[in-house]
Amino acid sequence: MSHPDHRLRGFSLLELLVVLAIAGVLYAVVAPTYRQFVLRANRTEAQALLLDAAARQARYHAQHQVFITEQTAIGELQLPHTQGSEVLSANGLYRLTVEDGDGGYRLLATPLGAQRADSTCASLMLNGTGTTGITGNGSPRECWK
Repeated sequence: MSHPDHRLRGFSLLELLVVLAIAGVLYAVVAPTYRQFVLRANRTEAQALLLDAAARQARYHAQHQVFITEQTAIGELQLPHTQGSEVLSANGLYRLTVEDGDGGYRLLATPLGAQRADSTCASLMLNGTGTTGITGNGSPRECWK
């Protein structure tokens, strides 16, 4: 009978707890940064929606000599993802509203769902003069880049 000189060993509970603690710290550091990156990347959907709506406003104005300034008439812009007077962005992250404003109209893209966590920019605005704005606590320059 032979006796092995070494024993098979697994991980000790202490080693496992150390690994879990390190993983927890890494997650706590990385998760908020990743979430902010996702929110910032999703803003491009609001920008695309606003720019598309502004281009359609210009086309509509060229044909009818008026801008759409009532939410009930927004369907006349024939934007994609329109149902009645509700217009959503491509992935449903923003809702578009229209009202009277400088340059003939003001467009507002309001975040929906998880995108509402974007307190830096919150809603993005664009008016008929091409002026951009936001309702969050960031700066328009930061939110429109």
